[in-house]
Amino acid sequence: MTLVSKKLTSENLPDQIRKINPAKSKQKRAEKTQLEIRDQYSSIVQDMPILICSFLPDGKITFANKTYCEHFNKTYEELIGSSFLSVVPETKRKVMMDKLSALTPDSPIQSHELPLIAPKGDIRWQRWANCAVFDDHGNLIAYQSFGEDITEYKRKQKIIFKKNQRIFILYCFN
Repeated sequence: MTLVSKKLTSENLPDQIRKINPAKSKQKRAEKTQLEIRDQYSSIVQDMPILICSFLPDGKITFANKTYCEHFNKTYEELIGSSFLSVVPETKRKVMMDKLSALTPDSPIQSHELPLIAPKGDIRWQRWANCAVFDDHGNLIAYQSFGEDITEYKRKQKIIFKKNQRIFILYCFN
């Protein structure tokens, strides 16, 4: 029986290394796959047509997607570390904080609609879903919020309400 040893070349070196240490090779492939998934997820979140931000319990923004930045006409760098309350009208801030404070590990999600100050100073209605993130001990770590502009929906809702009022008045008094 003759043993044939394969000569190491630059072409077969990666294969030979994988044969020597398959565990490291699997780990590297898993790490590469994990990075690809993270990049794909990041791309999806950045390109979503909804406003997404994360912030700490004190209100400091730790993440904002591209849509959020564009909506408030600010760069990512300007938003990170700033308070998410800066775009909430003064009269609505306490209500907003009360809603967030009410979130618990057993009930970590709530949604609401509120008017916000747009970059041009006009009021825009938005619908937000807020999710409180807790650690294994029930301590609040952060919030994740997802929002959409519903100004046009609110405008149409108001028109329909006024039309229904007129119909009701005409029906009742005729």
